[in-house]
Amino acid sequence: MANICKYRYSLPMESCIFCNLNESQIVEQCDAAIVIRDQYPVSKGHTLIIPRRHVETFFEATDDEVVALMYAVRKAKEQLDEELSPDGYNIGINSGEVAGQTGIGISTPLALD
Repeated sequence: MANICKYRYSLPMESCIFCNLNESQIVEQCDAAIVIRDQYPVSKGHTLIIPRRHVETFFEATDDEVVALMYAVRKAKEQLDEELSPDGYNIGINSGEVAGQTGIGISTPLALD
């Protein structure tokens, strides 16, 4: 298992489902974000883009982290284009339980159509 989180802020690593991923689960990574395939995909190729720093919502990410997340979305899209050639994509950011956020921390889902 690899500890992929760069910083330890509000959450202990034991509570973070993304802190202890197997290296084989990581599709792409940079200093600020990682890309993994969703373990419970809504569609083939369903991908999660996750910041390395623990933040509760997307809106708590720094400007640099937001740029890194969107860059990672683009890189994941390019990879999925080559692998699966989908007709389209949905990019979601769920912030808050009523908006569909299901865990502590943020991930940016990239689903294929």
